[in-house]
Amino acid sequence: MKDWRTDTIIASGPWPEVLHAAEKGYKARLPILSLATTQPLTLSPNPFLFRMSYSAANYVRCLADLVKSHSWRRVIVLYEEDNYGSISGSSIPLLSNALQAVGSDIDYQAPFPPLDSLSETTTMMHRKLKKINRRLCKVFIVLRWSSPSLALDLFKAAKALGMMDKGNVWITGDDITTLVDSTFTPSFISSYMQGIIGIRTYFNKSRKSFSDFHVQFQQRFKSEYNESGETDFEPGMYALRAYDAVHVIAHATDGDLNKSEGLVERIQSTNFHGLTGPVRFQKDGGLMNVKGSSVFQLINFVGQSYTTMGFWVKGFGFFEGELEMDQRGPVAYSLDPVYWPGRPKKVPGGWGKLKIGVPARTAFDQFVKVEYDDNGKVRNVTGFCIDVFLETLKWLEYDLSYEFVPFPGSYDDLVASVPKVNFSIQMVS
Repeated sequence: MKDWRTDTIIASGPWPEVLHAAEKGYKARLPILSLATTQPLTLSPNPFLFRMSYSAANYVRCLADLVKSHSWRRVIVLYEEDNYGSISGSSIPLLSNALQAVGSDIDYQAPFPPLDSLSETTTMMHRKLKKINRRLCKVFIVLRWSSPSLALDLFKAAKALGMMDKGNVWITGDDITTLVDSTFTPSFISSYMQGIIGIRTYFNKSRKSFSDFHVQFQQRFKSEYNESGETDFEPGMYALRAYDAVHVIAHATDGDLNKSEGLVERIQSTNFHGLTGPVRFQKDGGLMNVKGSSVFQLINFVGQSYTTMGFWVKGFGFFEGELEMDQRGPVAYSLDPVYWPGRPKKVPGGWGKLKIGVPARTAFDQFVKVEYDDNGKVRNVTGFCIDVFLETLKWLEYDLSYEFVPFPGSYDDLVASVPKVNFSIQMVS
């Protein structure tokens, strides 16, 4: 740092790297600007550390509202953890509270080790996803995920295990959704990500500052990387945050480029509108949530790209388009239609296939009758109770996958067996 005559440091890595840089920066009295999106719940005060990201509080509220709009009562949360517990110690409690407020809950937490701690990712990914897939809940939220290469392995393994088939729901956050602009190729999206809902921080592309930046970015990117085979010239959220971070430094050093004295104070007093929105820092070093900063775009991966489902604004809810969002009305209860994995006709119910117990033999065939083929397998289940059940399904707003399972015992025997099995089983009689 001394040899390079460093004034500031922009840390682009995950939190373990940021905290390491922050320790060095504190000793050298150098301000650090972090691009990382998630921080540990307990963070030691550091007046030299500034974060180009917002609190996860509004992001998890958006997730909870999305879950509520489709009446999912349980979700499974997947996340890449680190040694600092930045996810389990901060975002998970926030999400749990937000879900409980809308009548839902976390069914299971699935932490994945960071990429740098693994020697072989494919085996680990398949082993953990197999365990997750055995659960009845089929709403998967990828809360935070810092490794792009590990994200590729995640969706490849999920596809191979049938977790991208009909009945499953996948929701991804900023870390993965923003990779559509840089990492996920059209062929990868069409092969492994069909029907996924992505949530990402919204930024206004119609502003002149963004248009000017976008033209220059494309020209520079094409000139430097086109010959190497790179074809995607769209800047992602991390690129925009990095650009805004450089402008924070430029604003802070404007007129006094040779001195770092008072630089921390000048960064703390930053106040301008960047490519990602308003840039103002709170006393703790995080970006301040001001008007226009708590907006998320929801997209749906379809074909080789994605479609925009709508937007979520703190304090209002969902809007179907940017015009409705700008004019604050009308608010949408849910964002439909959605291309779901496997393309079901209705919204997935959020559960796997339900096992529904029916009497194997009964003296009242008019209520429930099980017909078998020559090999003893169930061929058909009919009767008044079955008719009522099937008619009831037509009134559900979501899709329900099920199968009838003949039970060779009394009703009391069936009820007694429920705690002994690892799936939901009900009696139709």
